Amino acid sequence: MTSKKNRRHLYFNQTEMSQSALTYLDDLSEKYPTKNPTELLGEVFREYETLKAEKIKNSELAIDLADQVVKRLRPMFLRAGNADKNSRILIELVNGIMFEQQYNDTIVLTDELITSPVKKATRKVERDIESVIKRNTSDKSDRTEVE
Repeated sequence: MTSKKNRRHLYFNQTEMSQSALTYLDDLSEKYPTKNPTELLGEVFREYETLKAEKIKNSELAIDLADQVVKRLRPMFLRAGNADKNSRILIELVNGIMFEQQYNDTIVLTDELITSPVKKATRKVERDIESVIKRNTSDKSDRTEVE
């Protein structure tokens, strides 16, 4: 059994593209001095396939990374949304109370005077936040140990 060789002749016109192709082949021939032009073209095709596979792999990696980032950020977005929602509800409630009590022109801010219920509520919220932070850091350390 004899194997047939398919011969193809490649011609490069004198264009910028063909000049860069010839320069690239010249660089390859310096890198692989024992290879003939056919083997050099085979090397170009192998490099192309390798780069194409790397591009696909990098694209898949970027998609996986984006998915992981979204999964980890989603709870923070939900919490931030809840905090914003709760703050808006409180503003509406306080506005209603102020309107009902006819505090239209005067208001005492917490830097001027703070009531004990506000102090108590502030301490509770700070404890709640600390608890969430501790829980999240322990969850992260548990995940790190598993990974």
